[in-house]
Amino acid sequence: MWSLWPDSSSLRHQSLQAMLQRSGEVLGFQEILVAVLRMDTLSNALSTILNNEIRHKHDCIIAPASRLIGDVLRILQMNGYIGKFEFIDDGRAGKFDVQLLGRINKCGTIRPRYSSQIDELEEWEERFLPSKDLGVLIVSTPEGVISHREARERRVGGRLLAYVY
Repeated sequence: MWSLWPDSSSLRHQSLQAMLQRSGEVLGFQEILVAVLRMDTLSNALSTILNNEIRHKHDCIIAPASRLIGDVLRILQMNGYIGKFEFIDDGRAGKFDVQLLGRINKCGTIRPRYSSQIDELEEWEERFLPSKDLGVLIVSTPEGVISHREARERRVGGRLLAYVY
């Protein structure tokens, strides 16, 4: 049978049940789909950046903010893809105000988040990046969120989070 959520974890299942039972109202398919797709905040942040880059904007607001998104933005900044970014506390989860430089051609998350050892990083580069020296893979390691080049220098593996070029 076809499933909308092939990797449905218990958290997604519980949140979906909560949405369906919310105050007795009946939600439509699109409302449920939008609510489930909004759960991946890193993916939403990168698509916001890419959409604003395509429209030649100079800055964008990413909400909600998280520590993971902040770490990914720091890597993008260190590699010259974005300018300054700052955290804005709005009393909820917060926001990031990101200065765009017009250097991102494509960015996105890697789903599912594959585990990778040091010797496998080159295979993932070939799969997600257009050329050997063009772009960055963002990896979550025991030493923090770093680029694939740093992971190779430090000789650590981890989970692939995102790519940008």
